[in-house]
Amino acid sequence: MNICNSIWLLFGQTSFNLAFCYYLHHQFFNWASVPGGRFSNFPTSQSPVRYLQYQMNTLTKPGSFLLVLFALFTVPTILYAFYRFSLPFFNFFNLSVLIYVATPLIVFLIVTFYLDIKFKTKLKRYSILTAILFVCCLLIFPWVKAFIVKDTEIKGQKLVEAIQSYKEINGFWPQTLDDPYFKSYSKTAIVQRPFYYRIGKSVDGDTSIVFYFYSFDGLQARLRINSTKFKTEKIIWNYSD
Repeated sequence: MNICNSIWLLFGQTSFNLAFCYYLHHQFFNWASVPGGRFSNFPTSQSPVRYLQYQMNTLTKPGSFLLVLFALFTVPTILYAFYRFSLPFFNFFNLSVLIYVATPLIVFLIVTFYLDIKFKTKLKRYSILTAILFVCCLLIFPWVKAFIVKDTEIKGQKLVEAIQSYKEINGFWPQTLDDPYFKSYSKTAIVQRPFYYRIGKSVDGDTSIVFYFYSFDGLQARLRINSTKFKTEKIIWNYSD
């Protein structure tokens, strides 16, 4: 994923977040603007021009309610961007990687500050909030990443144990994980990445299997077992590139 794609991803998702947050904001105030209510002065009955002007002011000069909505949708966007970038890179905190991730944010900051100066808007509130959320997500992502890896290893161990149970029942290793025996087991490792399984070579009459998944930092977690090894040794994932 190059810089152009990352810029497109951030601006596209940010535009969607703004549009959806504005829609929720609009729906909420329409619902709340009952006669005599707290928001009864919401100008839905004004002329179309004044009403449109009010809507534009709401979007370009956001209040706390709209900013909170924007933050709620932006945090998952940033975490997903971190997730996507951390899969292929060995060192996510490497300067070159951070440049890829931070470039769209810097562009966003520059554009919003320029528009605020030129059109007297307050769009920089969005970019400043995004920058703050970016730093917060950068700090919490290692914990999110560790949780995903641990959860994946647990699911993988359950699936490997099921494969061994299959062999004990049938006397041979399953051909694929699509066998109905594994229907109740999760075959998804890290988000959008499946577990892989294949039958290996036979050594002294004992056929081994290879079980693996692609993890973060460009690494692959691999496990090679045979009947004897599985019964006598604890599962230890071997991470390598």
